[in-house]
Amino acid sequence: FIEGFFAPYQNLHVPVWATPGNHEYYSEHSGREFFDLFCTSRHQKLWQDYGLRLVPQPGTYWELASPGCPLIVIGLDSGMSGSLDATPTSDGDAGQLAWLEWRLKLAQAAGRRAIVLFHIPALVNQKRDKVPHLDRLHALLIRFAGVVSAVIAAHEHSFQYYRPETFASFVAGASVPAPHYFVSGAGGAFL
Repeated sequence: FIEGFFAPYQNLHVPVWATPGNHEYYSEHSGREFFDLFCTSRHQKLWQDYGLRLVPQPGTYWELASPGCPLIVIGLDSGMSGSLDATPTSDGDAGQLAWLEWRLKLAQAAGRRAIVLFHIPALVNQKRDKVPHLDRLHALLIRFAGVVSAVIAAHEHSFQYYRPETFASFVAGASVPAPHYFVSGAGGAFL
């Protein structure tokens, strides 16, 4: 975190919230370090030493919203392998998906738009990657296309952009409109 976060963002002086990636879960304590750093005040002095303003985020997934602002930002925790859906070997994360649906319903009722962030994408190099189990997440994003303007993922080491019709073509039963889908290209251990 010193080399990858504190040093590059030194003296930024604005609150920073983050979404964990797979490398955070490879750590000695399986992601607890990320939680302690971004979701608690445990390392407040470290933030101060680097001129950063700590505003602990509520958890590894979160929503940023301000009264009167028509845009919200939702950060999700795609875990170590992007397995939010239940599979034969995993229960997935039904709680996080239910929370996301609730937040999107509230945004829809309020007439707000959203940008959704997470680490591991399911659309990679013009294909639907079979490894992440994010079908339910992507179906929710399409279902709330009137709310979700853009999806921004990371993990891959190349920038990718999928137009709404391309994104919709990867999701069973989906149609346009759909959100714009970006893979940032800068999320990962190296470029």
